[in-house]
Amino acid sequence: MNTTVGDGSPNVVTMPNTPVGQQLARWFQIFNSGDLATIRDLAATLYAPTAHYADSSLAQYPEAERTSGNWAVKLYSDNRGLIPYGIERATEDELVILVQERYSVDTGWAKVACTVDSAPPHPITAWAIHPMASPVVLGTPTVDKNAFIMAELERYLDQIVVADLFSGAVLVARDGTPIFMQAYGLAHKGYNVRNHVDTKFNVASVNKMFTALAIVQLAERGLLSFDDRLRTFLRDYPNPAADIITLHQLLTHTSGLEPSILNQETFWAHKERVRTIADWMALLMDAPLLFEPGTRWSYSNRGFLLLGAVIEQVTQQTYFDYVRDNIYRPAGMRNTNACELDEDVEDRALGYMHEGLASPFELHPRRNNLPFSVIKGSPHGNGGAYSTVTDLLQFATALQQHRLLSPMYTQILLGNKVATGRKENEHYGYGCFTEQVNGHVITGHAGTLAGVNAWLDLYRDLGYTVVVLANYDLPAAQRVGKKLRYLLTSA
Repeated sequence: MNTTVGDGSPNVVTMPNTPVGQQLARWFQIFNSGDLATIRDLAATLYAPTAHYADSSLAQYPEAERTSGNWAVKLYSDNRGLIPYGIERATEDELVILVQERYSVDTGWAKVACTVDSAPPHPITAWAIHPMASPVVLGTPTVDKNAFIMAELERYLDQIVVADLFSGAVLVARDGTPIFMQAYGLAHKGYNVRNHVDTKFNVASVNKMFTALAIVQLAERGLLSFDDRLRTFLRDYPNPAADIITLHQLLTHTSGLEPSILNQETFWAHKERVRTIADWMALLMDAPLLFEPGTRWSYSNRGFLLLGAVIEQVTQQTYFDYVRDNIYRPAGMRNTNACELDEDVEDRALGYMHEGLASPFELHPRRNNLPFSVIKGSPHGNGGAYSTVTDLLQFATALQQHRLLSPMYTQILLGNKVATGRKENEHYGYGCFTEQVNGHVITGHAGTLAGVNAWLDLYRDLGYTVVVLANYDLPAAQRVGKKLRYLLTSA
């Protein structure tokens, strides 16, 4: 007897009455139930010890998380269910299913491939999930294209807000003019204060774009060169790598410096005192280079903290004062600043964490992120700025209109410098990612901290700017940004 799997939608798939079909039907039924403990137990016990996970999305998870089943909890927290849509290939022991994610953090579609042992009890020997392009082509809109896309966006946002997957603000602009701007959820749950489009959100690593822009401004003024060694500016920095690492390598994450930057024990014991670049620098732990500078790409927060120190040394201003005077104010960003956590700031959103403190694979009721927030600055791009969706539109517009750099130096900032190796068609410039999506060029940056997720995209050939700021954990803003990538490049 065949097994029907689905959620009541028209696209219900009947699983073949085969060993692999029975295994996969059971998997979908339990996974889509939302019972996290049962999902974890199933994922931990269903697989043979030799199950193969390479070349799939599961390869990103540590071995301990795969064998414990925690990866399945994380997968469910990202998409809240996988709905079988069609069968691509089926044999007695192998099955490839096309699935639609209930709440996508990517294209919304994926392939699930499963292979079982031919001998009873037919344990799963290989399992993979691969994101894929949508097999469904958007219909030709009968109204204005932008109105059609924004209606689709609004419908999607309403769904994920009801599911408590998003809280924040979203702005979409075309040629600098907003065509969609809405806020959702609460800036402060305790006082029932709603988010609005002028709410200030932590932008986390989006701040790397400001740091890189500041360095390029100083280069344009002849105050430094991208080929300068770090030691030229930080003579007392104890790591000998400063003698060989260049500013170009710091800007492009090719320095070989490790991703993490802090002595965590010292930081958490004295975090209320960490308010300046010098304070952050004092917490840096010495570590050997991961690779020879310039030979590969590896994301490094430490590198951008060092760039902040270079800015201070060259300008004899604090990092925060320099970016305020030379980026925020010239761009018209009136509501952006690196404010301190213990000062009263009007319209600032409080972040809310959903993931567990010990592991991202544990989900708990949302709690505020105050115990895990820094007082000023950030280990993720050193600015720690709070901004609004409208201010980030001002920034994107000023940058593309060459009000912050000349055309030549704007191209130096945004131009591709190195392939990241993370996915096809993704490159890193100076403090920004560039990716081709359905043939269109998108440049920007994302940011995440506990209870914080930010997303900024510049569609350089289509003229769109997308800003998503959330006071919820990753992937709150990411899922909206990626949904818009699909809508804006496919319609």
